[in-house]
This record gives sequence, structure tokens and C-alpha cells, in this order.
Amino acid sequence: MSPAAAARGTRTWEGDSEEQEAPIFKVVSGDPSPEELAALTACLLATTSQSEEEPEAPTRNDLVREAIKRGRQFMQLPGIWRGRH
Repeated sequence: MSPAAAARGTRTWEGDSEEQEAPIFKVVSGDPSPEELAALTACLLATTSQSEEEPEAPTRNDLVREAIKRGRQFMQLPGIWRGRH
């Protein structure tokens, strides 16, 4: 551990540089092993990568289902808006 890290009360690992991004999380209690920290990091990264994916475009069935939920009439035939005379 570097003297600067010891003064701050934080751990640094070999190969770590002083110029790093902000930490993903901070351990405020206990003394987790490196394996436990790695497992937690993997879980957090997996969760965030899933949430960053773009949602799929809604299908026709999704649009119909939403229209029915909202109580709207769903026009399926082209030109039906003209009405019948």
C-alpha cells in the first residue's frame, strides 16, 4: 500500500495509478476479501449493462394492447376514418 493511500485509509493494488475514475462503490464497514469485492463488482456491472440496453421498438400487438388498455378505438382498416355514408 502506498503511503498516500495509507494516510487516506484506502487500499490500492499493484499496478493502480493515482489517476483513476471515481470508485463504483465504497466499503464503509467490514473487511471484504478481494474475491468478495470482485463478485460484488461483477454483479453491479452486470446490472448496469442490462439497464443501458435500448428497449425494443413496440410491435403491432403491443400497440393494440396499449390502445385497448386506454379505452381507445383502434382503427385497423385503411380509410375507415372517412366513415360510411
